Amino acid sequence: RCARELEATQWMSPAETRELQRVKLAQLLHHAWERVPFYRRRFAEAGLDIHGADPLSELRRLPLLSKEDIRGAGEEMVWRAAPGGLSLRSTGGSTGEPLTFYLDRRRQAYDQAARMRSHRWFGVELGDCEVMLWGSPIEQSRTDRLRGIRDRLFNQHLLDAFQMSAARMDRYLDEWDRLRPTALFGYPSSIALFVRHARTRNRSLNRARLLAVFVTGEVCYAQDRKAMEDYFGVPVADGYGSREAGFIAHQCQHGGMHMTAENVIVEILCDGQEAAAEESGEIVVTHLDAYGMPFIRYRTGDVGRLLPVRCRCGRGLPLMDVVQGRSTDF
Repeated sequence: RCARELEATQWMSPAETRELQRVKLAQLLHHAWERVPFYRRRFAEAGLDIHGADPLSELRRLPLLSKEDIRGAGEEMVWRAAPGGLSLRSTGGSTGEPLTFYLDRRRQAYDQAARMRSHRWFGVELGDCEVMLWGSPIEQSRTDRLRGIRDRLFNQHLLDAFQMSAARMDRYLDEWDRLRPTALFGYPSSIALFVRHARTRNRSLNRARLLAVFVTGEVCYAQDRKAMEDYFGVPVADGYGSREAGFIAHQCQHGGMHMTAENVIVEILCDGQEAAAEESGEIVVTHLDAYGMPFIRYRTGDVGRLLPVRCRCGRGLPLMDVVQGRSTDF
């Protein structure tokens, strides 16, 4: 249902998209006031009016949400009655102590639907064979029989990006030719390393079915993008998001980094104030479909800018540019 919804809303005008954000934000603020003690207290302290005529203006009254705020709030920030229950998640802790948080089914569904949509922009459908050069200590600890069943159902095949010795990458090359994937997904630096290894071995991988390379998780530098495009001969599409903030933006086939505006509100702040058009600043995110544990004005720690132009693909989804990632990406 979420996927069908997002297929339609991507073609709305920017004004229609903004109105949808207003409606969903008003619903989220009402929910947080009524069911989440942390936000009831925060709204009262900020003088926020949940019945205000413009919820987007009311949103700016709130202080920014930091990782320290989330750790300190504990259970007061969680709605345990979320339909379908809650799933415990954690960040990698690359910028300090790992952050634990909860996801509800509604948010998970929309994040996955947004990912499906971004794949369809390049002709990749759900169930097409996808090789994922991915993984982290967090995900490895969760690798179990249930995850294996899920990956087989979705036709996704995980190659561990944290175990990339020459001998292991030789096995990855063989696995690639056995699978002949439609899509490759992973960290740009890991895929670039995989490409360099293939060239070292004089291997021309079977790319008959390959439609796109999807990268995320760190900054995609120009030299790595060129290496991937030259070797695979297909578009390289960059995605931006995080475990806690959700699926925020993704490049389309024309290179525009479209925000998932139906699900997230992105603010760019410079010295605590709204940045001017195309001015770089900190990326602050409000996830409109995170009800089990709302993330309202969450500080990502990343730097980006909003682009006040319309992409030639015709989609009404606004554009952004991630200028740089966290300093500890590598």
